Amino acid sequence: ISQGQSVFLARHRESKAALVNIHLVKQPFPSVKPLLETICRFSHESFLGLLGCYCWEDQVFLVWEPVELSVSHILASRCTITEEEIVAIVRPVLEGIQYLRDRGRALAALSADTMLLTESGGVKIVYVAAGMELSCQIGAAEMDAATLKLFALAEVVERLIMKNPRQYPWSAEAKSLPEDLKTCSLPGELLRVSLDHPSQLRNALTNQSNFFRKVEQGELKMLVNAANKTAYHNLESFKRI
Repeated sequence: ISQGQSVFLARHRESKAALVNIHLVKQPFPSVKPLLETICRFSHESFLGLLGCYCWEDQVFLVWEPVELSVSHILASRCTITEEEIVAIVRPVLEGIQYLRDRGRALAALSADTMLLTESGGVKIVYVAAGMELSCQIGAAEMDAATLKLFALAEVVERLIMKNPRQYPWSAEAKSLPEDLKTCSLPGELLRVSLDHPSQLRNALTNQSNFFRKVEQGELKMLVNAANKTAYHNLESFKRI
């Protein structure tokens, strides 16, 4: 799903209906242990969930919750996208960025490849890739739209908007979202419901907080199903011997 990584889709031995993704890290467990501790310490519903960990010789098998595709696959598909779907993609990412910011951390990388979608339409940020953590400590003085990866998120939003025909009737909030992301260092401002504290928000951010109220549970489920039919997956079939 992420470029350059091998991920195995596996079936749970006891719960036959449960699928998981298994990522092989070719390192001894002691060298992977600090990574696992960090994952547990900074777990959040916006991050891909680690379900378990198994060791064999000098290899560690990380068991992750299953996902269907990445936002890169959405971009590569022939599907058009709605404002509600953009909101459903961006909101969980902003929540994850804010969660790390509150703890003095920031994502080390963010792209369409590291934003994953589940079968039910959930959005998950890749927090670990190639056995390495994708976040780092950052000082308060260094926190801005660039270091918090809001610039990177804005680029993804721009690409999603450009998927649709030029005449598509985007709202003013949707059109201004990329620029608002680039000028914001507090993701929570964009997400805050403006009716709670309207005097504390700039006009643009008030509009955006209303914009983010459009999202509904499972908003992306139909998009995931449609994109899955047109996106290319480099999957190999393995026989159990």
